[in-house]
Amino acid sequence: MKHYLSLLTLGAVLAITGPLGCSKSDSPDGSSSAAAPALDLSKVEGAFSSATGAIKAEWDKVATAIKSQDYAGAWSSLQALASNAGLSADQKSSLSDLMAQVKAKAGDALKSATDAATKAAAQAKDAASKATDAATKAAGSVLPK
Repeated sequence: MKHYLSLLTLGAVLAITGPLGCSKSDSPDGSSSAAAPALDLSKVEGAFSSATGAIKAEWDKVATAIKSQDYAGAWSSLQALASNAGLSADQKSSLSDLMAQVKAKAGDALKSATDAATKAAAQAKDAASKATDAATKAAGSVLPK
């Protein structure tokens, strides 16, 4: 009886975890959303190329965060940089454009994460249902009638 119970447990675990395995693609067309291109900083980098001191240090934080697709960190640094009174008109304009792009990119990232979580929850629910059915069937064939 212990042997059958062990097999039953193993079958249930495999039925639950099997469909939740790693996949090479999260999107229906086969492409991966994790490889989304970062924002183009060339225009803004030009505006901050001659910056010095605190402005340069804060811009470096912004650029690093955006290049690593850390849009929350970039947003925080962008707000700090935008509040600096020493910015030129060109720098202010470039920052305004960049802030709009970062805000949109962060919204897209949040939507993608929400969609992936919803899909994973549905897969887990389906797998749990299948595991329950398999366990019930296995128990019925092992237990005396």
